[in-house]
Amino acid sequence: MASWRFVRSPDSPASPEGSKRKDAKTQRRKDTIAFLAFLAMAQHQLGRPDEAKKRMDRLRQLLQLDRWKNDAESQAFLREADKLIQPPMK
Repeated sequence: MASWRFVRSPDSPASPEGSKRKDAKTQRRKDTIAFLAFLAMAQHQLGRPDEAKKRMDRLRQLLQLDRWKNDAESQAFLREADKLIQPPMK
């Protein structure tokens, strides 16, 4: 009976509502990663290298977490920002 209540509870991750909230939370985290990459690139373009470096450092820190380490989309945001901010040497 307790397991049935667990699934039926809207706060349960196993319930449809809980699952949607979990997906929304994951999406917000991805949005945060994308936003950090965007901010780093924008600050770089505006000639604010110190601020861009801080954002890139934070982005790299987040992407070391197990949650994001293997997330291809999040890693792509880092690569895109790196490519703009640190172009290849010629």
